[in-house]
Amino acid sequence: MSIHIIGTEVVDGKETGNHGIYSLEGLCYINSFEARRKLYAPLFNTRQGKYGHTRTYDSTKHAFRSEGFVQLDSGLLVNVNEIKSIEQGRFGVYIAHFGDGVEPVPIADNKKKLDIIESLIKKTQS
Repeated sequence: MSIHIIGTEVVDGKETGNHGIYSLEGLCYINSFEARRKLYAPLFNTRQGKYGHTRTYDSTKHAFRSEGFVQLDSGLLVNVNEIKSIEQGRFGVYIAHFGDGVEPVPIADNKKKLDIIESLIKKTQS
């Protein structure tokens, strides 16, 4: 089974806060657990451990951090490995382009100073 979930480890019925992308290889069964008071969520029981899916933007951000995703604006996670170019648009706003018809996204002013973004800007301008 090559299914993966964006989730968190669950130990003794409690989320550990270890967010990541987990394989459901060896999935034995799915039941539910009380993730919050009166909120029941699926619990994926595998041979490697028990996992619940993420339910917040923040936990998703933590899960994807190791996969090359960076928050470039409020509510916007970007896979910097997929950025093909960055251009300075109208009013000085920087725009990340992915190519192949994918809609470009703006980069928040306070994020253009990140090392990875500065290097992509230099690479695009050369």
